Amino acid sequence: EKLEIVRNVQVAAYLGSPTLAADIVTRPARSVIRQSFDARERLGGSGGQVYDLGNLNADGFGLGWYDQDGDDSTPCVFTDVGPAWHNRNLHRLARKIRSSVIFAHVRAAGPGMDISQNSCHPFEFGRYLFMHNGLVAGFKQIRRGLMNKLSDCAFNFAISHSASDSALAFAIFIDKLEDPMASIPVSTMCQKLVETIEAISQACQEAGIEETSLLNFVVSDGRSMAATRFALNPKGCNGRAASLYFSSGTRFEAVDSPAAAAA
Repeated sequence: EKLEIVRNVQVAAYLGSPTLAADIVTRPARSVIRQSFDARERLGGSGGQVYDLGNLNADGFGLGWYDQDGDDSTPCVFTDVGPAWHNRNLHRLARKIRSSVIFAHVRAAGPGMDISQNSCHPFEFGRYLFMHNGLVAGFKQIRRGLMNKLSDCAFNFAISHSASDSALAFAIFIDKLEDPMASIPVSTMCQKLVETIEAISQACQEAGIEETSLLNFVVSDGRSMAATRFALNPKGCNGRAASLYFSSGTRFEAVDSPAAAAA
């Protein structure tokens, strides 16, 4: 069975045979727990010093997974406000949860963004999980226009999740689903992510936004997973998108390694 792992400075995602969440989320040397206080590759966007200085992602965290037993296709999410590194419940849950799809996220709120459980990733809707690493530049200038184009269902989702840039991005994706409870081919999932990025990019261009937007998205329907690495107007980040690492194989094994722990 094929497995896939996606990770960067704020997210980690796993798809494969059922594995323990701790082996993805808390135990690796560069786990998201470590990234919550030592995110060495985080890029600046239009967030000023909030993104350009320091390595903290301490404005909340989340863990998402799918039940391996039973017929429930909807995901489960555990989120909390505050830094992930000292949350005992996260460590306790990670030692007990086993799933074939695992999402984890640590958050650094952008300027003017709400800090609450509703703002923490991963987001869930229907059978879908969604995470975002980055930010939408000039968001306050384009939010109203993008919100006006949403269906009532997607609009209400965005509002209930603080209408943040990440929540609105997922709301745009939601609006592209014919049935949020239906699984779709991964090629279709990728296309809908591309269309989501195109909608955000068009809004930024029409508003004359020249700052950098970092649009790394990860989404799953419990059966497959898709991720994007994209920067709009990347001049502010030396021409780079936010980092994204991808691993693929046929077997996953957690190994205790002193050399890895010191890396």
